[in-house]
Amino acid sequence: MDRDKFLRERLSGFLQRLNPPRAMQTNAEAQKEEITDLYNRIIKLAPSREYLGWWKDFTDYLLSNAIARTWPTIRELNEAAKAIAPRRPEFIDAIGTEKWTPDEYAINSRRIKALEPVAEYWVNGKGAQELVRRGMVSSEQLEPYQYYLAQNTMKTN
Repeated sequence: MDRDKFLRERLSGFLQRLNPPRAMQTNAEAQKEEITDLYNRIIKLAPSREYLGWWKDFTDYLLSNAIARTWPTIRELNEAAKAIAPRRPEFIDAIGTEKWTPDEYAINSRRIKALEPVAEYWVNGKGAQELVRRGMVSSEQLEPYQYYLAQNTMKTN
């Protein structure tokens, strides 16, 4: 069974165990729209592989944190996915809970190669030494920057 069909069937079974929100208990069209919204969110949250284990952890969290026996909200779906991610590191990429951090070495090596401005640390300091050590730039690529700094240092002295 493919992922989307699995998630659709599991969501349907899960929601049958719960009551629709009071505002839509007698409105079949609103229920259908709500189910579609919930399904679309789950498709975005679920990992592309190992979704069987993810679904079990996901629904266990939803049920154990439910205040009432009603359908979960999209916010509750988001919270459940984020809450179970630390227990299952393979799910972190799927929900994007890890914060992105810039790679300062990659950024400054790209700038040097493009002859864009960089701080002196990346030309003469430990940053420059580390860039060369990592093979991200060559000493020759740093020479135009070093020459510029040498010329400007001599003018100010």
